[in-house]
Amino acid sequence: MKKEYKTFQGYVTHFLNVLTEEEKESVSSGVDRIEKLYAMAIRKAKPYKGTRFHTLNFGGGIIFPFCCWENACNNLPKKSEKPA
Repeated sequence: MKKEYKTFQGYVTHFLNVLTEEEKESVSSGVDRIEKLYAMAIRKAKPYKGTRFHTLNFGGGIIFPFCCWENACNNLPKKSEKPA
């Protein structure tokens, strides 16, 4: 998973980096598509202590504490993973 931003609390990544291509395609298009994708990413990140992260210069992020980053990287999809 790509590390986008480092804060004093942990590492931040964009919520789309947490989802696989299949999960992104499974959500139907519409007005609330981004909200559904964001909620799905938050649910996937919770077991690795991932929480919402919003600032003025970085919206739509998920923050993982330093202690959980390696575990999250090993178990959540890599940005380059594509369905076979």
